[in-house]
Amino acid sequence: MSKPVLYIDMDGVIVDFPETINEVPLSIRDECSRWCKSNQKHHSDYPRIFSSLKPKFGAVNAVKALQSKYAILLLSSAPWDNISSWTDKRVWVEKNLPMLGRKCLILSHRKDLNRGRFWSMIEVIMELQRLVITKGKIGFILEVMNSLIGFKSLNIL
Repeated sequence: MSKPVLYIDMDGVIVDFPETINEVPLSIRDECSRWCKSNQKHHSDYPRIFSSLKPKFGAVNAVKALQSKYAILLLSSAPWDNISSWTDKRVWVEKNLPMLGRKCLILSHRKDLNRGRFWSMIEVIMELQRLVITKGKIGFILEVMNSLIGFKSLNIL
């Protein structure tokens, strides 16, 4: 029996994607800021920005835990004006989530065409994790994840 498919978004869900230019990794922030101003573009269009991003806290361990019950597929968009982002996202997956194997990344501007029972659940779980950790109620997130998807212990923290 095959596992049910679980789509997981990348940016802001498992990848710590910067919301503003001030959250861009320090190593490239000044250069990115100059580039954005001179090209009148958003920081997501800056070439190679995706290669400098880190996983969100707990995301890799959460994916590992979910992999035991689900066939994980990453479903993400890439900024149309940032050609390197298509390659950078694939490299990011190979570097940070090698346990998923090859061909687990779907890049599409029409994510709505993919059907999966759990598409929005993982986004809700990751957001709950972020909120609970910042408020210091770490045990609560494990309880929520257990009630939503049936895991007894995720060891994500």
